[in-house]
Amino acid sequence: MWIALAAAAVLLVGGGLGVAALAAGGDDPDPPATTSALPSATTTPGGSTQTSLIAPGSSVTDGGGFFFGEDGLADVASCTRVDEDKVEIDLTNRSSKVVDYFLTVVLEDTPGQRVADSTAFIEAVRPNEHVVEKTYIFEEKGSTCQVIQAQRTETTTDASLAGDVSACTVGEPDILGDVSASLSVTNSASANSDYTVTVSFVDDKGIRRGTGYTSVEAVRPGENAPGDVFTTVADEGTYTCEVVSVNRSPS
Repeated sequence: MWIALAAAAVLLVGGGLGVAALAAGGDDPDPPATTSALPSATTTPGGSTQTSLIAPGSSVTDGGGFFFGEDGLADVASCTRVDEDKVEIDLTNRSSKVVDYFLTVVLEDTPGQRVADSTAFIEAVRPNEHVVEKTYIFEEKGSTCQVIQAQRTETTTDASLAGDVSACTVGEPDILGDVSASLSVTNSASANSDYTVTVSFVDDKGIRRGTGYTSVEAVRPGENAPGDVFTTVADEGTYTCEVVSVNRSPS
């Protein structure tokens, strides 16, 4: 009886993880088969070695057939502790698609001695785009950081809506010293629609330094509506604002 109860508990936990994975990674109609793999290692330009338990380029599932992403650890060059709230991630999207990264970050005071761990997200990274982006992790412990796992999933976006969004314009810094930006959307649908737009801030060397978001709701058919971009990118240089993801839903 105890064996049967333990097996049932495993099935329930596996099913719960599958639902969570489906919500996080999207509904893949034909999920790839799960394969077992030996640990793989990637040496960063800084000389430290980051180890993944997933073979490079292989699919990541929850064991129940639900697709969660693919290994993207080889895309990550380094992690640098910025302050008690943020780390700076250096990565390059080596896939052929616009992707989101879900990163597991280990925080250390001395090499190999973990004092905490956290997660970080970098969204809508275009193919071959080089990102050096500061991101919040809200974990005070640890003077250094290391990315030990990177799961990469295709960004949800509708390329056909690119023409609905005006060029993103960078304005004067806000009162917190962060970059400000704005854009507008024109509803090409026949019914009221909500838009969500993701933008990237690119410096004069072509490196992406941050991400911004805006949501414009209940836009009437043919209406042009403005939207202010929310971002926490510090005004530390000259940036251009580029639209990287657009989605629309009925209001």
